[in-house]
Amino acid sequence: MFRCRVKFLVDWRECMRDDIKTVRKNDARELVEQGIAAYVKPNKQEEKKFKKGKEFKGAPSDKMLKGAPITK
Repeated sequence: MFRCRVKFLVDWRECMRDDIKTVRKNDARELVEQGIAAYVKPNKQEEKKFKKGKEFKGAPSDKMLKGAPITK
């Protein structure tokens, strides 16, 4: 059973105006045809922009050597 998200344009039954509900596909089609609701597109994931944070100093040399792999 497919479901669609709709946004109500008017007060209808227990739903207030601007409420977003998930309803069955057939019910959503009927609500849109009657002018009670409008389809809501799924949220697109916004691209997260890289925020330049604090610049960290490198690890002390003794800690770098302890974590380094041993090569033969």
